[in-house]
Amino acid sequence: MIKKYLILFIFILLFHLLTAKVSAILPADANGDGMVDGVDYVIWLRNYNQSTTNGQFSGDFDGDNFVDGRDYVIWLNAYGSTEPDIPTATSSPPLEPTLTSTPVTPPVGQSLGIWISPNEIAKLPASGSAWSNLQSDADSNFGSPNLADQDTRHNIRTMAAALVYARMGQESYRSKAANAIKSAMGTETAARSLAIGRNLAAYVIAADLIDLKNYRPSDDAQFRSWLSSMRTRDFDGRTLISCHEDRPNNWGTMCGASRIAADLYLNDNADLQKAVQVFQGYLGNRSSYAGFKFATDAFSFMCDTSSPRPINPPGCIKDGHDLSGAPVDDIQRAGPYKWLPGFTDYAWGGFSAAIAQAEMLHRAGYDSYNWENQAVLRGIRFLNEVVNFSQSNATTWTTWVVNRAYNTNYSTSSTSISNRLISYTDWTHQ
Repeated sequence: MIKKYLILFIFILLFHLLTAKVSAILPADANGDGMVDGVDYVIWLRNYNQSTTNGQFSGDFDGDNFVDGRDYVIWLNAYGSTEPDIPTATSSPPLEPTLTSTPVTPPVGQSLGIWISPNEIAKLPASGSAWSNLQSDADSNFGSPNLADQDTRHNIRTMAAALVYARMGQESYRSKAANAIKSAMGTETAARSLAIGRNLAAYVIAADLIDLKNYRPSDDAQFRSWLSSMRTRDFDGRTLISCHEDRPNNWGTMCGASRIAADLYLNDNADLQKAVQVFQGYLGNRSSYAGFKFATDAFSFMCDTSSPRPINPPGCIKDGHDLSGAPVDDIQRAGPYKWLPGFTDYAWGGFSAAIAQAEMLHRAGYDSYNWENQAVLRGIRFLNEVVNFSQSNATTWTTWVVNRAYNTNYSTSSTSISNRLISYTDWTHQ
């Protein structure tokens, strides 16, 4: 009899232990996958300010049958935690801002071109308003190159000629683009790093499109030598690289876009991996990079000032307002936090270059559009839906790229007068 009860006791004990383990779901793990992350935040956000009887699986983490800010606080405090039996790597912000010692593993090259490939271009229409605007720029007088002029259109028109050549195969456009690239070299005297960041990428993309290496080998060798030096040359107390690594705003993103374009053209994988880590840090991954220097007012738009990020992470809510995806150092250019934030062109200007970085890295094989819980999409959502900042004419090209990347349908317009960093995406990314 004693043996029978002992067996029964052991059975009951094991049953409770096993069921306790199964039911030990993390308090903010809305989807029950054993970790608290951005997916759980999205579930909370979808049910925000609603009654529910579904508990934490609908974002009601405190069990009061209503999804509200208290549940968000529980999610925020639990963010990054996992079930004890799920191994995970833990990380903390570096003591000194630095690149991580372990480089990002480079993906297999995709051979898709730095911005677009000849095969893709061959399938695009040689008619319609977007094509007409592109060809008109390619046929125009480019004017004098001046890399020190951050509002020049010489670089954009050079890109236009390269695109038309890639589509039509007419040598006159190829020659015109090659001559324009060569003429730009040496015009960087007195330039600021911001101007170099804005202007350089389009020339690099043009050189890639016309296959300058095989078309004019000697010119390409000169271009490569010059291009490499442009990344480390001191302009205004900064180089293109240090500008990228110091500034979490339009300066840094523009410099980063041209740095990445140059690295891809030069096949400089070592510097590309450093640039990748900086971009990941910009999107919010402090374990990749955390060396940015923020403006004082930028901190007023953050939810966690002890771990500053250029792009606010998921779940950043201030006074009931969703600031997830906000580019804090550009938003603050209109002043410290208030609701609604003051309008500033810098918000779109800075983020446009982040989109360019994501697109080039995506084409190089990186999963850049999904990094940090789709930080690029969150940033676009913030600018389009939360604060509804209108785009300037210089950045109308961005939405075409985002819509293709995420299959979204944000309102688009002609890029005929876009003149900042990139253009013609109403044709290339239609």
